[in-house]
Amino acid sequence: KRFPAASVRGMDYWGAMWGYAKEQCERNAEIEGVAERSAFQHGDAAKLDFPDDHFDAAVSNFVFHEVRTQKDKFMLVEESLRVLKKGGAFALHDTFENRDLYGKMDEFITYLKEKGISDISYLPHSECRIDMPLPVRFMLRGMGILYGTK
Repeated sequence: KRFPAASVRGMDYWGAMWGYAKEQCERNAEIEGVAERSAFQHGDAAKLDFPDDHFDAAVSNFVFHEVRTQKDKFMLVEESLRVLKKGGAFALHDTFENRDLYGKMDEFITYLKEKGISDISYLPHSECRIDMPLPVRFMLRGMGILYGTK
């Protein structure tokens, strides 16, 4: 609503284990009055069905750790950045503090800089920076936000 010229593409795997679906997202967009600028599709974050340099922005929230088709979670970050135009903004929020899944974030950020992502920042432990009930904070422990421009 805050960006009336924007069109948004939402993608999810929508597996049977989740209690929501594409139709629910479409209904929500209709309720919010943005359905004509929104599209939703089934897809896999490990292989996005879009060409290189396609989007002006990329956002992912609490997704990568759930993707079963790609063991190397950093490959999911790279795939998100692949479809982003040069100069496009990104904000990727996931369990980046889980070293079993992601290793050392400083090493990955150095790698991304070497690949040409010069404007990149990382905010670790985002669950500690947002006011929320303690049980929720516990469930979301180890979250971090990787953000910047390509």
